[in-house]
Amino acid sequence: MQRLGLSCMANPVPEEKAKRTFITVFFIFLSQNLFSFYPVGAPPIVDEEGNFQMITIFLATLQPFISILLLIWCILALTKTRAHVRANDNIPEEQCHGCEDLCCALFCSCCTVAQLDRHTEEMDPDHRPVMPPSNTSAVIEAVGIV
Repeated sequence: MQRLGLSCMANPVPEEKAKRTFITVFFIFLSQNLFSFYPVGAPPIVDEEGNFQMITIFLATLQPFISILLLIWCILALTKTRAHVRANDNIPEEQCHGCEDLCCALFCSCCTVAQLDRHTEEMDPDHRPVMPPSNTSAVIEAVGIV
């Protein structure tokens, strides 16, 4: 999202704001992961008088809602990012006209992230190809296997 010039909500922003996208997303996931360490099935915290402390009930109730909100945010951000890339590069929808981006983000998010990475990796100034050259015979000869 950062190299595309998008905010954490997948909206186009100036370059200065886009530089903060990674940090924002990182802290969103970090806070959710730290918050999820509170076990839902943990025994409640009880004070000296035998009353439940409100923090126990509050955390046990809030944790599933935060996880659901994070899941919704991930799907929407991925949908908008994919739509942004398709619009910029004039890539037409081939399946599910009108909701292809949502379907890809919802049903195959790992594939969608990999596709976006492959498609946008050349925008990175430090891009180094990770795939071997297509001429494998040249590689074999260079290594001296033949």
